[in-house]
Amino acid sequence: MPKIVLSYRRNDTRLVTDRIYEHLEARYGPGNVFMDTGGIPIGADFRKHIRQSLDNCDILIAVIGPNWLQTDSSGKSRLQEKSDWVRLEIGTALQRDIPVIPLLIDDARLPKGEDLPEDLQGLEFKYAARFDSGDFKNQIRKLIAGLDELIGPGEPTPSPPPSAAPGLSGAADAGQGNASLPLGERSWQVGGRKVTFWDIYFAVLVLLMLAVFIAESSSSRNNSSAGIFILGIFMWLAFGVVTGIERAFHKWRRSRSTTPPR
Repeated sequence: MPKIVLSYRRNDTRLVTDRIYEHLEARYGPGNVFMDTGGIPIGADFRKHIRQSLDNCDILIAVIGPNWLQTDSSGKSRLQEKSDWVRLEIGTALQRDIPVIPLLIDDARLPKGEDLPEDLQGLEFKYAARFDSGDFKNQIRKLIAGLDELIGPGEPTPSPPPSAAPGLSGAADAGQGNASLPLGERSWQVGGRKVTFWDIYFAVLVLLMLAVFIAESSSSRNNSSAGIFILGIFMWLAFGVVTGIERAFHKWRRSRSTTPPR
């Protein structure tokens, strides 16, 4: 049975990597897919632990999001640190000639050579796969089909795990995908176009403002209707503030993870 390792940064692609992991585990079986090489005993050399974790690894998927090239306050990338968890995982895989697939999430781009340390230079020449998280259902099928061609099929299951909600393939699926994401980070595939929560939010806000303008400028000057729409605007703005706070809280909580930094 193939052994697959997912390498990622927690405050970059944690949520989508969780969902990918669940679907791959359902396809290839428990114990054959790993998304954390953590669990290091106290006092152990984590470099050695990572190398041992990659023993018998058939393929490593480098999940790359928009914040994968993180920088500190001085502008230095985390990849330039020899102790960087992600650098050690990918560098070990490249050194051992383990197949590495860069998986670009949404609008992420494959890093250029000048952005990579010497031991990761080979990553620039790996053919990357793109993954649109707003079309999760179709994207995970394509990813699994590609992996089956590369390393052979696992033990298929009749349906995806119930905890991993499928992404949306159209407007009819609204409300089913992105279930594990906070509302402010959700997106949907509508008519071949990715629509985020904030696209919908601001569209509704504009419609409410337009309704107030029409009510105020009408010949009957229906102040009652205008007042209702103005109240709706204030309530909608409050909803947006709460949603933004929730999104910021989730990001802060992921960044404060007590597990080893990735």
